[in-house]
Amino acid sequence: MTVEFISDNGEKKTYGALTTMSRWSENEWLRIHKELVKRDHPELFETIKDNDIAISAVGYGIDLEERYEALLEELPQSSYSKAGTHPKWVSEAVEENTLNKGITQDDVKEILNSDMTSDEKLADIKEYLEIK
Repeated sequence: MTVEFISDNGEKKTYGALTTMSRWSENEWLRIHKELVKRDHPELFETIKDNDIAISAVGYGIDLEERYEALLEELPQSSYSKAGTHPKWVSEAVEENTLNKGITQDDVKEILNSDMTSDEKLADIKEYLEIK
């Protein structure tokens, strides 16, 4: 989900969990956090709207939760791509399912440079990469 706010230079901006721009001023972050709190907790917003520290704390929490959930949705490990999944489990799943590019390249080069036939090399590479 995104929120719109007015930047320091008066431009209308959009911010969301997958927004790559993060060099907002302190005032812009406060405006973003106000919009997040207003959107997600309107009753709470009415109670704390004049307390910038409270707005920032609650807004930061909302932003962090949304970023984490957006990250989970981007992961290929579907069983772990759900809100509420413990970060340790996500980290372990990613590690188990991610090849180290340098190590993989070295291993494949070693197979390619071996004295095996082309068919044997292909079979070894398929086995190494667990391709059926």
